[in-house]
Amino acid sequence: MTTAEPARKTVGKAARKADKAPQFPEPPARGEGLRLRARLRYLYHGTSPLAVNSRSSDLTVFFARKSAAMSAM
Repeated sequence: MTTAEPARKTVGKAARKADKAPQFPEPPARGEGLRLRARLRYLYHGTSPLAVNSRSSDLTVFFARKSAAMSAM
């Protein structure tokens, strides 16, 4: 009698890495509070409209400052 060996899943590196990637849930309501570092992490990695707007405003400020620095030269 032989015992059946459980089937092993063969998963690539990318899939294993995706499993370990941090998952960012929706942030708590404003009144509940959230540490600054955690809130900034959510805004940087999140997919909510607030996070997308935050990233686009960051890019706008970055390019405005870069443009001002280039024109000062």
